[in-house]
Amino acid sequence: MPDEALPALGDALGGAINELKQLSMADGRSMVPGFAEAARSLFPEIAEEPGAALDVVGHGVMLRRRLIAAVAEAAPPSIDTPVSEARRRWWRPWQR
Repeated sequence: MPDEALPALGDALGGAINELKQLSMADGRSMVPGFAEAARSLFPEIAEEPGAALDVVGHGVMLRRRLIAAVAEAAPPSIDTPVSEARRRWWRPWQR
């Protein structure tokens, strides 16, 4: 998977998590076309009890946290460049 796709995957997981929360609070209804039907087909327990979507949310949140941790671990370390004192206080004209 290309590195550029990882943030998009994280955003997609976040959107799915939010929609699953909405699904549980709105008695099985969703604002996203086709989302409720897809959720019910993937997780039959949601079809029986819409509140069960919150159980699925926990797994999605854990997956998203693991993705964020993996991306942070794979990222190259940042290079700390020294900043001059004048640059650091550019917004404090009284201290120049």
